[in-house]
Amino acid sequence: MIKTIYTFAQWMLTQLSRIRTKLFLTYFFLIVITVTIIGFSSAYYSQLSINSKIEQANMLIVTQIQKNLDSKFSQIRNLLVSPYYRTDFVSGINQYDLMTTSEQFLFKQNLSDYFLKSLFISPQDDYVGFHIFYHTGELLYTTPGIDKNGLERSYSTSEWVKKTIEKNGNVYFSGPYQDQFRNNERNLYSASIMVRDYPDHQNIFSIVRYEYSFDNIENISKDANISENSELLIVDEQNQIVFSTMENLEVGDLYHTELMSYVNGLKGMFWFKNEEGTSLITYSKLEEPNWKMLLITPKGDLVEASSNIRNTTIILALIAFFVTAIISLFFSKSITAPIINLYRSLNRTKQNYLHERPETNPNEIKYITENVNQMVVEIESLLKAKYIYEIKLRESELAMLYSQINPHFLYNTLDSIRAMSDYYKVEDISLMTQSLADMLRYSTKHNADYVKIEEEIRHVKDYLTIQKIRFQHKIAVDVEIDEDVLKEDMLKMTLQPLIENSMHHGLERKKGKGELTLKTYGDSHFIYFDIIDDGLGIEEEKLKQMKKELVEIRNKLDVKNHKVLGIGLSNVYSRYLIQYGMDFDMDIQSQLGKGTHIQMKFPKRQKSK
Repeated sequence: MIKTIYTFAQWMLTQLSRIRTKLFLTYFFLIVITVTIIGFSSAYYSQLSINSKIEQANMLIVTQIQKNLDSKFSQIRNLLVSPYYRTDFVSGINQYDLMTTSEQFLFKQNLSDYFLKSLFISPQDDYVGFHIFYHTGELLYTTPGIDKNGLERSYSTSEWVKKTIEKNGNVYFSGPYQDQFRNNERNLYSASIMVRDYPDHQNIFSIVRYEYSFDNIENISKDANISENSELLIVDEQNQIVFSTMENLEVGDLYHTELMSYVNGLKGMFWFKNEEGTSLITYSKLEEPNWKMLLITPKGDLVEASSNIRNTTIILALIAFFVTAIISLFFSKSITAPIINLYRSLNRTKQNYLHERPETNPNEIKYITENVNQMVVEIESLLKAKYIYEIKLRESELAMLYSQINPHFLYNTLDSIRAMSDYYKVEDISLMTQSLADMLRYSTKHNADYVKIEEEIRHVKDYLTIQKIRFQHKIAVDVEIDEDVLKEDMLKMTLQPLIENSMHHGLERKKGKGELTLKTYGDSHFIYFDIIDDGLGIEEEKLKQMKKELVEIRNKLDVKNHKVLGIGLSNVYSRYLIQYGMDFDMDIQSQLGKGTHIQMKFPKRQKSK
């Protein structure tokens, strides 16, 4: 037993003397202790900061909702007191019993017109309706869609009538109550006022009452940016619930008596704990009506962020422990540092940063580094040679494209010139010859890849001039040019091959007349070319193969072995891909016997400053 303990102690001393173990213990204590201290400190101070910010945010939310509701109720109050500024209204109420039936009818009509105009001047989306009662209970006016008889019968027994009279000319807000006279289960609240000519006619008065839904109050609460678990509550003077976002509370119920005993003053906040948990209560009182608004935020929302910090700290400490253990147990600093440095350099090399070289170290890694550097130099040389070869090859292909003239087109043109000369059509011969000369001059004039769109269009028009003379009235041509794009750049000699495809494959072989349309236009970012003919069209299988070959060129930039597309269309497509990449697009749509539509889109070039 003693020998076993001694052997284990010797093994422990041996392990502790190793650099790997020392690194492990050093990293462990430094990282874990540091992360623990920082984590708990951050969690503590973040909790204090979060609590303070949430309290401030809740107070701002409650204040903003209060201002919105005060503004809403002030608007309603101004609407109700407006009859006091209408002498004809007050005088009419005083003389109502002395009016004839027709006079009473006109007076009622004037009343409804006045209040309806007031609503149009100040529209309210939660407005439901309004009523005007004479002091005897007679219903002078009410909005349509209501049980008038039932409403009139309720006058003498309704609590809101008594409360309105007790207000003695001030606005009384009542609610919530069920919309019983419209056969609707929704809850409403109302604002009413007694209007009379005080003090001459104390016993003669009218009562005006407006009814509103809770839609506007609900929208105000939704727009207030309340947190997900917070709830908004509005109670009246008797602490009965007027409005609530809590599903377990019923409108009209008496709210928590103990909690409401802490609601004192115009606004404030306090913590309240009951069987459901602890919550932050933020409250404010409305100016009119004397309702109280409460924002209830569970404590869990306040500590959630600090809990996340604490949990993250624990996870980071565990990760730091395992990472430290792995690095310390299996690598030493003297070996891992140059290996990691070499790895990073090779990774940069893989990303085509061939000019960077890993640093050499005075140990065995030095020989590996030197060999790697030599290998990178050879790779860079090979890549440069390959790039130069590819560039030269592409330049030669473009040069061949610039210089080539379709023999079939040239022979047909010359034959046409000879035939016309037999008939002494001098003007057509001159025009065709001039157009052909301009085309040849354009193809050899410019060395740059890019030309202005107006130059390319001019070249296409020369080609179309020759074709129209050749085919006389067989082919009609329509060219629609947006002048805003004429000064933009495009690749040279890329439009005419597409036009030639439409002429040769679509229109020349068509029986009867044909039409070719060329449209050029642009927006803030792109240039568009539409080439549309009503020729023979393309068979469905062939069209699928053409689109397939376009995808292959797009993926590989390989213009070989695409026989369906032809060399002209393949070269145009690949040239634009080389210059513009994936911002370039070409779409081919066709129906057999109806024609073909080719659309080409490429971005505008940025003008050099």
